[in-house]
Amino acid sequence: MKRKIAIACILALTLTGCGNINLSLNADSTKAASQDDTDVNADNKSSDNSSDEKAENTDKEDETKEEAETSEETEDKAEEEAEDEAEEEIINALNSYDNLINGDETFTNLYSLEEETFEEFCESISEAGEPEIRRVTYVDLDGQNGKELILDLGTNAGVYLILSHIDGKYYGNMTTTRCFEELQNDGTYRGSGGAGDSYYMRATISTESYTEEYIAEYHDGVFTVDGEEVDDYEGWLSENFSDPAYWWEKN
Repeated sequence: MKRKIAIACILALTLTGCGNINLSLNADSTKAASQDDTDVNADNKSSDNSSDEKAENTDKEDETKEEAETSEETEDKAEEEAEDEAEEEIINALNSYDNLINGDETFTNLYSLEEETFEEFCESISEAGEPEIRRVTYVDLDGQNGKELILDLGTNAGVYLILSHIDGKYYGNMTTTRCFEELQNDGTYRGSGGAGDSYYMRATISTESYTEEYIAEYHDGVFTVDGEEVDDYEGWLSENFSDPAYWWEKN
C-alpha cells in the first residue's frame, strides 16, 4: 500500500514538473515572438524614416531648382525689358537726327572744325569701304549736354561717328574700332594699342573739341589707374568695366 502511494506521488511530481516546463517554454516562446515583433517594427520604422528623409530631401532639391529657374527667368525678363527700353530710346534718338542724316542740316566736324553734311562725311571715308549705318547706340559720354548718338558705319576701318547736339547745333567726331571698344553705359571705353596694350578712357566734348582722358592703362602686364600701379586688374575691370552699352542693330 505504501509503495502504491509513493509511486502515485512520484507520478504527480513528474506531471507537475512537465507542466512547469511547458509553461516555461510557452513563456520563452511568447517573449521571443514579442522581441521579433519589436525588431520588425523597429526595422519598419527605420525604413519609414529613411523613406521620409529621402522624400524630404527630394522636395527640397525640387524647391531649390524651382527657385533657381524662377530667379533665372526673372533676370532674363528684366534684361529683355531693359533692352527693349534701350532700343526704343535709340530709335527715337535716331529719328530726332533725321534732318542731319538726310542732309537737310550740317554738323561741325570737331577734327577739322568745318561744316559738312552727313553725306559729305560718308564720302570722305568711302576709301575705307562703303559707309552704312549698321549699329546705333545712345550714351552720355561726358556727363554734359545730354547723350551722344553714336553710329557704327561698318567700313573696313571700323569707323564710328559720334554726334552731339549742343545749344541747337550738331557736332561730330570720327573715331575707329581700335580706339573705341567696349563702350560702357557710363560713357567710358577702351582703346587698344595691340596685344597686351589697353587704354581706358573718358571723352569730353565741347563746341570746339573732342578730347580724351586716360583713366587707366594696361601695358605688358602692368596696370595703372590714374598713374598709380594696381595689382588687381581683373577686379578693377569687374567693378568698373562690366556694364556694356546696348547697340541696336539697324539691319
